Amino acid sequence: MRREHEKNLHVLRTSAEALPRVALCLGLLGAAGALERSHRRAAPTAVGSLSRPRAGTRGWLPVPGRCAGSGQVCVSDHTCGTSRCEDPSGAVGALGPYLHARGSDVSILPSVAWNGGGYGVAWVGLEDEEVLDLWFARVDAEGRKVGSAVRLTRSPSVKLFPRLAWTSQGYGVVWTDIAEDDVSVQLQRVSPEGAAVGRPERLSASGAMGLGGDVVWNGRELGVSWYHVGTDGGLSLRLARVRPSGGREGPDRTVSQGFLATGLAGLAWNGDGYGLAWSTFIPRDEKAQTLFAFAGASGEARPSYRLGTTDGMNGAAAVAWGGRHFGVVWENDVQVEDEEEPSSQLMHAGAGPSSVAVAPRAVTGRDALMLGPSLASAGEGYGVAFAHLNTRGGEVRFARFNGQGVAAGPARTVVGGPLALMPSLSWSGREFGLAYCELTRDRLVVAFRRLASDGQRVGGDVVLSSE
Repeated sequence: MRREHEKNLHVLRTSAEALPRVALCLGLLGAAGALERSHRRAAPTAVGSLSRPRAGTRGWLPVPGRCAGSGQVCVSDHTCGTSRCEDPSGAVGALGPYLHARGSDVSILPSVAWNGGGYGVAWVGLEDEEVLDLWFARVDAEGRKVGSAVRLTRSPSVKLFPRLAWTSQGYGVVWTDIAEDDVSVQLQRVSPEGAAVGRPERLSASGAMGLGGDVVWNGRELGVSWYHVGTDGGLSLRLARVRPSGGREGPDRTVSQGFLATGLAGLAWNGDGYGLAWSTFIPRDEKAQTLFAFAGASGEARPSYRLGTTDGMNGAAAVAWGGRHFGVVWENDVQVEDEEEPSSQLMHAGAGPSSVAVAPRAVTGRDALMLGPSLASAGEGYGVAFAHLNTRGGEVRFARFNGQGVAAGPARTVVGGPLALMPSLSWSGREFGLAYCELTRDRLVVAFRRLASDGQRVGGDVVLSSE
């Protein structure tokens, strides 16, 4: 088993070494903090620098281990009561902690989409194999799993950051594909029953790197965005239109270029065009910005503008169309220099095609790290799910707010610890579907639950990634 772990980690290290300085902008959990430190040193940082010697409360990233007395999976001494939380193998790298949770059975990074009568969920899974592949499962409108999970890919590359969209004829799933000498954004079509249709299609340019893709359906074609890294190391945000049957619809468009990304970009469709949001860091000023741009139906973008600025570091952005303007939520002012009390908050702003429609407003407090926002439009307002992380563990929380960013109440915990994270949210027209990653006694699993419009739990939970 130890040898299998070493092979898995070797794949991740090799992949990380292939990435330029922008690689950490897409790092799993806390990339923004790593970028902040690396930029201030004016030198790139390897993913392996996030490694930790053991589980426990040192450092801000919760690392799974096992209680010395009971053997139960834990993330801190607090979880174990009177005994210590020990890391039995020494987690290595940003993904290492999760690969060591339980053998080789790990499922992470879910993405959920409503299809009009139920949900589809895609995720990354490592199940008794040496690589992270894509998996898919269906859930009916009552929250019951339909059939068994389906493996969509079988290849030696590492798959990360899947994003799923329903096309009325099936699904499109986009992900970052990391091979030993290549990083690309790829698309797999999936039938309504959950079977892979055809072979994966590479969307990013050959000879360049593409990473951090997102996907939406506009009623006729798929819109896909990603970060493009050219052979000269220059970074740009690209947008492509892809036919349901495969192939491009028109040329790829450059939405913005010449920036340093610090988190995953968000993408949404409003009936006339696309809204895109992303975060950047300006080393000379040590300022972070979150930007927005509108692109018409053909993909041609208007100039971007600033939604917010901070002295810290901003991270991932999520976008949804709210009926009058785009809603944007992003990780704001991520502070990890104090390892015992890392913090960030989520901010919301309303974005029009050319200017800010609703001034930025805090969605959460900053008593912990608020990471990985997933935003869904729901009638007159929005719902957002996110991970609340500190040295004691992590949980998934939910907040509801109107189009002006005014909260309907405090954020509520919808999935408790010891470690729950990576939420993905979708609105069915009457309730939310939530997919998330959770550390159980035996393994890291992808699970699903329904939430009422106010975030109250509806029905039971179902684990999707394990039979």
